[in-house]
Amino acid sequence: MGVLAAATAVSLVIPAWARSQPSARVTMAGSGGVTGGREAGEWILRHAAQGSRFLAIGPSVANVLEFYGRHEISALSISTDPHDRNPSYAPVINPDLDLRQGEFQYIVWDAYTAAHSRFFAAESLRLARRFHGVAVYTSPSTVRLRPRGHAEPALTIYEVHP
Repeated sequence: MGVLAAATAVSLVIPAWARSQPSARVTMAGSGGVTGGREAGEWILRHAAQGSRFLAIGPSVANVLEFYGRHEISALSISTDPHDRNPSYAPVINPDLDLRQGEFQYIVWDAYTAAHSRFFAAESLRLARRFHGVAVYTSPSTVRLRPRGHAEPALTIYEVHP
């Protein structure tokens, strides 16, 4: 009985100890990142007029582009219900109206978010078409959305007009 208790204790202590120790693998913030995010953010910084606003599909890409591009970037997929979202994100209540009123000058489509949220990806493209979107930036980085799918640009930025 004592041997069984000792073996059980050892089998629990060793993995717990290993997980409690700092990882030998060191990574820098943003190194996992969104494919093409830094380059698109730098394009925004160099080419977008000061004060222009962007509408991305989701908050992950919006955060990356906002950091590198130093422009306000909102996300289409943020819930309007405060109980269903991170309180640091502000929802876009009526993107169609905001675009008609010129609140946003650019729409950002990204393959990463499109693969996870087909509805909002399709909505961003619908809005880009409706508001005469012209692709002003296409990422040189490409991604494959499905195992045997074709490569697509990681990010495309459309300039839109009301």
